[in-house]
Amino acid sequence: MDRKDLQKYVAFGLVLLVCCLYVYFGLEKITSFDVWWHLASGRWMFQHHAIITRDPFSFTHYGERWYNTAWLFQWFIYLIYTHFGFAGLVIFKAGIVFLFFLVLCWIARVKGGNWWLFTLLALIVLFVAKGRFYLRPHIISYVYIALSFLFLELYRQKGRIHWVVPLVPLELLWVNIHGSFILLPLIIGAYAVFPILKGERKVVGQLAALVALVVLASFVNPFGPWIYKVPLRHQMMKETTYLINEWKRFSPVSLLNFGVNPVLNVGFFLFLLGVLLSFRLEAFLLLLFGAYLMFSHVRFIPLFFLFSYPFAFDGLRRLGAKRIAKYVFIPLLLLVLVGFYSPVKRLNVGFSYDRNHYPDALCTFIKHTGIRGNVFNIYGYGGFIIWNNWPDIKVFIDGRTPTLHTGRDFFLFDRSLKNPKTFWRLVWQYEINSVLIKKKHPLAKYLMEDPFWVLVCFDRENVLFVRKEPFESIVKSHGVTDIPLDFDVRELAMDKLKGLVAKLQSYDRMYPYSSYYKSLLGIVYSRLGDKRKALKAFQDALFAEQNDPDIYYDIGLMYLGLKDPQKAVEYLKRAVELNGKETIYWYKLGDAYYDIGNLEDAFKCYDKYRGLALGDVDTELFYKMGLVAFKLKRFEKAVYYFRLAIYTSKNLAGVYYNLGNSYFALGNYKMAEWAYLHSLKLREDNPNALYNLAKTYEAIGDTKKATYYMKKSKSIKN
Repeated sequence: MDRKDLQKYVAFGLVLLVCCLYVYFGLEKITSFDVWWHLASGRWMFQHHAIITRDPFSFTHYGERWYNTAWLFQWFIYLIYTHFGFAGLVIFKAGIVFLFFLVLCWIARVKGGNWWLFTLLALIVLFVAKGRFYLRPHIISYVYIALSFLFLELYRQKGRIHWVVPLVPLELLWVNIHGSFILLPLIIGAYAVFPILKGERKVVGQLAALVALVVLASFVNPFGPWIYKVPLRHQMMKETTYLINEWKRFSPVSLLNFGVNPVLNVGFFLFLLGVLLSFRLEAFLLLLFGAYLMFSHVRFIPLFFLFSYPFAFDGLRRLGAKRIAKYVFIPLLLLVLVGFYSPVKRLNVGFSYDRNHYPDALCTFIKHTGIRGNVFNIYGYGGFIIWNNWPDIKVFIDGRTPTLHTGRDFFLFDRSLKNPKTFWRLVWQYEINSVLIKKKHPLAKYLMEDPFWVLVCFDRENVLFVRKEPFESIVKSHGVTDIPLDFDVRELAMDKLKGLVAKLQSYDRMYPYSSYYKSLLGIVYSRLGDKRKALKAFQDALFAEQNDPDIYYDIGLMYLGLKDPQKAVEYLKRAVELNGKETIYWYKLGDAYYDIGNLEDAFKCYDKYRGLALGDVDTELFYKMGLVAFKLKRFEKAVYYFRLAIYTSKNLAGVYYNLGNSYFALGNYKMAEWAYLHSLKLREDNPNALYNLAKTYEAIGDTKKATYYMKKSKSIKN
């Protein structure tokens, strides 16, 4: 095999690696908040055999015009769901991401097929876009944007109009899938600027006709030309820029901080360099437009790289393939690959949705108990409530922004979470009878103290309140009172703990998929002193959620309490593997290792705990480290830790006693005498301290004192 063949195989391997990464990120479990109202809209259209154009889901805009630009996407994903379930939806999402990769490949081939350069640029595009690979219509728009550039580049190279004709039917689909359809005429317009300046009438005429046809195609939607109001509406919604994470602004200054996100920062300047080196006017115009979008909202960061991708390919090829490979490609590729380590490790791949991401248990509770009416909910949960509880429940707000919900809705939403007066005015206006929000919101604390509202269900992050009047039977059977909002049952009185068991068991029966109620039951049983029941509850929780380090930790604690340290080590090790930054995991793992006699690993765990805790350590840590060091015959270290333990440990007599033993082992009999005497001041009847003190005096040569303390030791033992 010659060098050229080897390079081809290596290039092919790199392209295959990039392809696998694209598909792998596409297979992440469903975590989007918006997918649920998309599915609910598709379900509505299947039920009513019509396109949904008015809002049926919220009580704030019920019956109003909804500029639903994604109706075709909604219809299609619901069709997939009815036949293949959530697994089909995840595979569909991965398929769209794979198609996106193929179009990027095709563009690279049109540009000369430098696969080494393609690997680098495609990885950077993946890195900035992976966080947007949700099951939402914008992922299809990524494919459409890439196809737009592909067809326009082919037209520019070959000069034949048939290469851009597919853009017309593309726009026809695009306008009914996502609001980003407006980008296509702008991209074509950018390609027309240079021919206009150059006076190429034929090209200008063809592109002008293409823009006209594309705009006309965009009118083929349920709303006609009024669809163009959607992107303009968002410019008036300033509240979204601070209330919704994806609509927040991206600061240009952050591009200079290479320590936070080096792949994004290096990628930005690399693409910028490539566009400038392409010496193309349309490239520069689209670069400016992409930068404007990127710095306007973080959700548009991938668009900057998509708009720049074909031109960056042109410009960077001008540097010469060998020079790029030698001085730029290899270090940049290594940087990007290292940048993927953490996202790949954290990615939650699966063929369903991530139940922990949504108020699944609370929505199940609403369905089982028959709660109806209007719910005040947080923005992200609106779609999930619509999917699970409509038409019995109508929501206050959801993710249909800016196609339905306005800046007024976001202002009232934010103010109500902080101001009870605003909340009560909404309650009176809309007859709200339930509230589903997060525990951390100030409104949750207020409702816990308000006599008109009662907490009836909760999970790890969220709480569900109902008004007393319409739901008296639910309040009577499920009302939770006299419990802290953080649900830290470790501080509850015993009588309240016993009352909580029945409620947790009912939640668990209603929602058996959740590990939360099982874990909470385990903690309650542990507080009540029933370790066997607690262990069983934690094991049930582990069956429901196999990647929660807290559950492994709790099971480890139970085995420590049941005097089975070998089993405790097994579970505590797994807890540390899942979350190595949680200090208490290391501390208890050290205890378990100590109990089975594995002193080396016990010391390592204690030392790791000490390093992570940054001074905020358990009072007995240094005492335990001293004991381990002594048993390992590292007497100088033992002295060091016992002297620290003097200022922290509650067992001060034991600290001085073991400090004396350490000094004695080192032959420092004067300090051993001092330590034993301090120990005996705190506990006069310790025969071991008296005996060792006698041995110390014997070593010093003071036979009188040695005889005295030896007799005293024997008298206590007898």
